[in-house]
Amino acid sequence: MANVRKQQRTLLLALLAACALMAAAMIFIQSGNKQQTLTGLDSASISRISITQSNGQTVLIELQGDQWQITEPKEQAANENRIEPLLSIASIAPSYPSSEVDLKAAGLATPIASITFNNKRFDIGELDVSGKRRYAQSDSQVYFFPEWIAPFIDGGVSALAAEATD
Repeated sequence: MANVRKQQRTLLLALLAACALMAAAMIFIQSGNKQQTLTGLDSASISRISITQSNGQTVLIELQGDQWQITEPKEQAANENRIEPLLSIASIAPSYPSSEVDLKAAGLATPIASITFNNKRFDIGELDVSGKRRYAQSDSQVYFFPEWIAPFIDGGVSALAAEATD
């Protein structure tokens, strides 16, 4: 009878140890899945987007209440459907340290534009070899974002303004 209880206790301790090991493994795996984002900002915390093109033209977009407004070069409503893709850039993880990238070939030595989320600036470069992604750089990191978002960056006010019939 004492042997049976001892075996049950040993089995119970082994099951508890296995459960603890599985829980620790899940915590370790989940902590490794957290990606560093482009801005370090949650897109919900972004309240200001500034786009500066290589010609010096700047478009300033600010969240006023729950609506995005273009405030420079002139005040007008922004097209929410065109602002959302810009905000999606904030959640892109870095790809390479800038020391591993030919910045001139990537178009980052002389960027075609820059985009600033709140106070965090990113230089925008050329297309990558696939033609589907564009280079971006902030601090010492290089990122890729989908090319289809680029026209909202280099299109100026006309690419971001709400339609006149909205």
